[in-house]
Amino acid sequence: MNHEIQTLLVLQDEDVAIHTIESGMLALQPRLTDLDRQRQVAADALSRARTLVESEEKRQHEMQTRLGELKHSHERNLSNLDAVKKPKEAAAAMLQLEVTRKQLGDLESELQSVARRLTDARAAVHVVTASLVTARRERALYSS
Repeated sequence: MNHEIQTLLVLQDEDVAIHTIESGMLALQPRLTDLDRQRQVAADALSRARTLVESEEKRQHEMQTRLGELKHSHERNLSNLDAVKKPKEAAAAMLQLEVTRKQLGDLESELQSVARRLTDARAAVHVVTASLVTARRERALYSS
């Protein structure tokens, strides 16, 4: 009988330990939920930041292509100006030169703006990636 009582006391101690662990796990649940939410927010922000980078890179590439085309057009207009003989043709050629010069200036300015936005977007990707890594690490600590 003494052996049975000792077995029951050991079992009771194990039940108390299990209950303590379960209570501790239950107490951690709000923190785990919050960490999961933070991780999801960071993952969503990373997705948006990467999409922005891709969009700005595409826009930058398109603008650089357009800039090359405009420079070629400007050079062609310069050649046309050199080849004209009549004042009326010269005036038209000068007008074409002014139009392409203005377009070049506008496009170069916009390209600089895109470059700044792209730099900012890449920095945001870096920051959000670090935030996501931190959230995952912290969550992993509670899962272990």
